[in-house]
Amino acid sequence: NSKDAEQLRAKLILEGLPNVHSRRVTNSNGSIWYQVRTGPFDNRSQLNKAQDRLVRLNIQPLLRQID
Repeated sequence: NSKDAEQLRAKLILEGLPNVHSRRVTNSNGSIWYQVRTGPFDNRSQLNKAQDRLVRLNIQPLLRQID
């Protein structure tokens, strides 16, 4: 729900992850999801550090490349 997404967003900001934001997404069957995203990252090293930080927080990161 939106409250959980905002709590996770705040936690990631406190962990020092860059550009953390959340948004509401409605998929094709009408289900509502809340995404919490971070990035983009300037280089692979920053991306790897962020992924490591998320794993330490028991969060499985999903990598999405932006063209």
